[in-house]
Amino acid sequence: MVTTETGFKFEAGTLGIVKTGQKISEIWVYVPYGSRKITIKHPQLGILRNYVYPEAIKKATVYEMVLTTGKVVTTVENVEINHIPTAAKIP
Repeated sequence: MVTTETGFKFEAGTLGIVKTGQKISEIWVYVPYGSRKITIKHPQLGILRNYVYPEAIKKATVYEMVLTTGKVVTTVENVEINHIPTAAKIP
């Protein structure tokens, strides 16, 4: 699966996912032959549930899926507390 994001989890019904491997700009997802669909989950981007493969999954065959997503951005904000009078204590 070609994607620049990380943190995905995968489910593939009763046949399951054999294994996954995070690589640079892609995730290798090993599914058993005969798999028909996959669910892709991400904590910030949500769920693509029960995506049906456009063709039958065969033995010992490599397929490429390009996953276009939103961009996950982490924002750190500074919080400043001003108090009046200056001698006041904030617990």
